[in-house]
This record gives sequence, C-alpha cells and structure tokens, in this order.
Amino acid sequence: MSLKIVIVGGGRVGSRLATILQKEGNKVIVIEKDKERAEEIANLNSEITVINSDIFDKSVYKDVFEGGVDIFIAATSDDQTNMLACEIAKRRGVQKTIARVVDPDLYEIFLELDITPVNETLAIIENIKRHIHITEHVVTQIGGDRAVIIREIVKEDSKIIGKNIKEAKLMKYLVCIDRNREIIYPEEKSIIEAGDVLYIISTYEDLDYVKELLR
Repeated sequence: MSLKIVIVGGGRVGSRLATILQKEGNKVIVIEKDKERAEEIANLNSEITVINSDIFDKSVYKDVFEGGVDIFIAATSDDQTNMLACEIAKRRGVQKTIARVVDPDLYEIFLELDITPVNETLAIIENIKRHIHITEHVVTQIGGDRAVIIREIVKEDSKIIGKNIKEAKLMKYLVCIDRNREIIYPEEKSIIEAGDVLYIISTYEDLDYVKELLR
C-alpha cells in the first residue's frame, strides 16, 4: 500500500530516508528551506516532490496537507524545529508523527507529546545491547532488526520441563521442537522435555520476556 509521507529537512538523514521510502512505492514530499539543497534533491530523484520552503510558512500547507498525510517525519538537526513541525502536522489531522531527536534528554518529552522520537545515540546503544545479549542464540533475523528466530536448549533445571506448550505460555512464540533430531510442530498439549531444542520467533521487544519464560 502506497503511503503519503512528508519529510521536513532534506539533509543527510532526510534525503536518504526520502529516497528509500520513495523506492518502496510511497508518495514522498520533502520540505527543505535551503534552495540549493532542495534543487539537489529534486535533481537526484524526480519522483520525490520537493518544496523549497520553511515548514512554518503557512502558504505551503495546502500543497502539503491537502488530501491527508499518512506519516509526517521531522528530520532536521534542530530538536525545537522538529517538535513544532510535528505539532503543526498533528493539528492538521496527521495521526503518525516521527521526529529526529538530537538531544537524548528530550526523548521522553517527545513521547509525552505523542510524537515518536528517534535518537541516533539511543538507537546505537540499544542495537549493541541486543547483539551482546542474544548473538550466541540467534538463528536468523527477520524484517531487518525487528525480530529474530533463536535456538534455546531446555536445561535440566528449567521450570518449563513437564509443562505443555500452553502452560509454559510459549504457544505464541514456539516454531518447532528438535527432540533427538525429530522435528515436532507444537500443539497446546505438547509436553516440554529436558534437552529439547526450541526454535522461537520473537520481536526484540518481547525477547527478555520470552527468555524469562524459558528459565
């Protein structure tokens, strides 16, 4: 499904993002106040609509917001500009607003304003933490870095031994069980045994919860 996406700021982050989103089949509008930069983006990709203006110039609002906007992204290097730009979009009916946040200390403030914040520093830290905790268990990643399939061996002292899949609360996550090289596709009444190799699919957000279930 093609989305109408507006990006404020045509710098390194905004222009790269615009190119990626346009190639995925979306209608992308970039608002860039620097004339030379706006022309450069337009010349690089004629499929992207580039508006050489400031987001605070009300004269461009009709071109930007008419017909609705699915996602509004503020990608400038100025946190205040990004915050105000998202507020403008929300007042004009945009449900999904995303802002680049340069200062990590402002992250929670953006959340309180119902703006989805993205901070490079926090994202890098979180990504490193993910790899530290799960690298040895990962079979494959799915959807980039959104989910993984992990391989876990049920230890002799695990609290889930003797429980069925439903009791162990694993029905949502368990893909299959490797038991002595026999592949078992889980049912609610399947019993977990010591030494079972469990293949589990999980988002990174659920991963700590899933690993706690396996202890």
